Amino acid sequence: MVSLLAILSCVLYTLSLFSPDNGYWMTSFVKLVLFGGVPLLYFLVRKQELSRVMYFGEKGSLKLPAILGVLCAGAILVGYTLLSSFFDPNRILSGLNNQQITKGVYPFVFLHIVLVNSFLEEFFFRGFLFRNLWLRGKKVYAYVFSSVLFALYHIGIFGNWFSHGMVLFCLLGLAVAGLFFCEVDRRCENIYAGWLIHLGANVGINLIGAVLFYLS
Repeated sequence: MVSLLAILSCVLYTLSLFSPDNGYWMTSFVKLVLFGGVPLLYFLVRKQELSRVMYFGEKGSLKLPAILGVLCAGAILVGYTLLSSFFDPNRILSGLNNQQITKGVYPFVFLHIVLVNSFLEEFFFRGFLFRNLWLRGKKVYAYVFSSVLFALYHIGIFGNWFSHGMVLFCLLGLAVAGLFFCEVDRRCENIYAGWLIHLGANVGINLIGAVLFYLS
């Protein structure tokens, strides 16, 4: 049931990206309903404790994850600088404009992606999926399914921003990142550790967007 709900949620979100009303804020609302509302409804109907997924954990120190988040942001910026010749800035900006993300609204989008969107994805992929499945004993499946779905769901977001080869490279990187987030959450016994690293990654990625919008 969990896997099916997750797949359907990702498919419906992807379809919303290609709808006539695919503006950023509309699709963000759709994501909030699907990635936030669906898991909450699931826990309510199945009478499972949401607190098990949201629990901070006995090993809940967030100092190291916070440091890793900063390092992750730096690594993304350095990586983009080294690989910038493989990216087409105009194609990226065109993809953003197709989602009604313009220079004027980008500061608000930046904050939303860094603070809200990152936590929503962690709650869905690492809470509802990974941690929920892990606690039910489906340990290997929890790692693989949540990480692969996390990567694939991004196709609808940036599938037309890059060349096919770069899209595949990004998907592989996202799947590995998903596995890493899962492992961090398992070791720290909460979803907040992975969220801090995810937050850092989003800072790095969105700083690149800021450079493209305001400095290119």
